Amino acid sequence: MKGKLMDAQRLGNEFKSKTTIVFNSEDGPLRVETTVWSATDKYIQIKSGILIPLASIIHVEF
Repeated sequence: MKGKLMDAQRLGNEFKSKTTIVFNSEDGPLRVETTVWSATDKYIQIKSGILIPLASIIHVEF
């Protein structure tokens, strides 16, 4: 999954391309289509500085 998230980061930064991310939240699974601005060992950062823990990510598609 980490490799796919790094690819999503590259798509966002270099090509302004969006990625679909499905992740678990307190309210249940959520799906967003957004640009991944950065990816670390524990989180990804999307628009407005929002962080999503890698442990909560279910699926990544681009």
